[in-house]
Amino acid sequence: MRSRREGPDLGFAETHSRLNADRESLTLARMKFAICNEIFKGWKIEDTFEYAAKIGFAGVEIAPFTLANSVADVSLSERDNLRAAAARAGIVIAGIHWVLVKPEGLYMNHPDAAIRERTANYFCELVDFCADLGGKVMVVGSPKQRNVIEGISYQQAWDWAASTFRDAVRLSSKSHSSPRTYINCIGDKPSGQPRSAQADGIADYHELQVAHDAMVAAPQEVAELLRSVAVPDPLRTSAAAVR
Repeated sequence: MRSRREGPDLGFAETHSRLNADRESLTLARMKFAICNEIFKGWKIEDTFEYAAKIGFAGVEIAPFTLANSVADVSLSERDNLRAAAARAGIVIAGIHWVLVKPEGLYMNHPDAAIRERTANYFCELVDFCADLGGKVMVVGSPKQRNVIEGISYQQAWDWAASTFRDAVRLSSKSHSSPRTYINCIGDKPSGQPRSAQADGIADYHELQVAHDAMVAAPQEVAELLRSVAVPDPLRTSAAAVR
């Protein structure tokens, strides 16, 4: 039986540890890996940071709902403490993800304008929260809060979503630079897929024929591509976005 301090039985932990620990490898030394904190259910966040660093991860992505019902409930001093705890463990908070699970009632492309406005306001709260933690990336995720509702056209859902994002994007642009490199994981689709809004305006754009879990399923391919575009530190500088 494994003790809690030893950590969960992560099937890819040893692989990731080798990838980040082997600093002599020109290919792998450029590659940084982050892990989601919600898989460490029941752990103190400080223990998560320490264990993730111990097994070789360079960063942790925070799911806000694991910390509070709303990021507005996380005080500035608590945010500072989280950032300091990560620093003590020798790991970065890469960003946040799965961001609309809580509080309840958020939906980015809902027909109800009041719900979209509440979601838009919360996105601004999330931008500030992410920045306060030192994070550089927000992965929205949260499919149950963004699926296209039956009877709504995709174009209408897109327009509503774009409007919901607008203020948060403007807020984030004041303090965060855009990625210089974008890698689109297109799975088995043919090359030349339409670019997402995230990739607009990024000149150094690449497609990789692996699934969206490429960081786990195909780390070598991602590492080779990042090496080829000479990204020095994708987590710390937000030089690359992999989606």
